[in-house]
Parts: sequence; structure tokens; C-alpha cells
Amino acid sequence: MPDYPYPGTDISPQYLRKAAGFKSPPDEGINHSAGLSKQGLDNASPGAISASSVTGIGATTATVNWTTPSMPGGSVVLMRPDGGETIYNEAAAPVTAHSAPFTGLVSGSTYHYRIVQYTVTFNQPPMAYQSGSFVTA
Repeated sequence: MPDYPYPGTDISPQYLRKAAGFKSPPDEGINHSAGLSKQGLDNASPGAISASSVTGIGATTATVNWTTPSMPGGSVVLMRPDGGETIYNEAAAPVTAHSAPFTGLVSGSTYHYRIVQYTVTFNQPPMAYQSGSFVTA
């Protein structure tokens, strides 16, 4: 997690002002001598995909699975043999075990997929990616 007000610097009360303030000397209500702390902030690594697999591979079905820390729903982009794409979007609820079931696949075909895991809010950066492929039965 980047530090504020600028990445690479510590959090400082120097730039904090009340919404209507922007006065000098600094506004009342902020303990300027004690400073600020990162304690209690979520500064874990964003969205690492720790494992992925494809299960239930049949002639026309497959399920792409992946594991993360508790993250909001992700998506899987499945590249079809005809050059098109099929996209599966999970619900936005935070979970650790993710899965995307696909049906209507072509038997004996190679499919490439890309997992797109949102790490903050659904459809907002930063995102984590992982790619793979499988062959239907």
C-alpha cells in the first residue's frame, strides 16, 4: 500500500486540513505532535492468486478454479477455438475459493483462459492475472 501524501514518504499530518480549512497555522482537532500511524490499515499484498486449476473437464464442460486471500469476485475470460471469447463473472462477495463453470464447449478442443482477479473493488484496479489452457475430452 503506498504511503501518503506521496508514494515513498511516510504518512504525515502536515497536509491534513479540515474540509473548509486550509488555514495556517494548522487546524485544530488534529494531534500534530503525535503524528499518524498505519496501524489498523489493510496493507496486505493485493490479490495474489495462490493456486489455480481446471476440473471437471469433459467433452463439453470444464470449471476453472482459483484461490486467493478473501477477495471480491473475479472473472475468467475463456478464448474459444473459433476466436471468440466467453466471460464468466463471479458475484462481487469476498471469498477465498473461486470457480467459473463453462458449458457448451467443443470436444477435443484447446481452450485458453485468463483469470482476472479484482483486488479492491469489482472492476477497479489493481488486478491480478493468471493464464492457462486445457483440452476438452
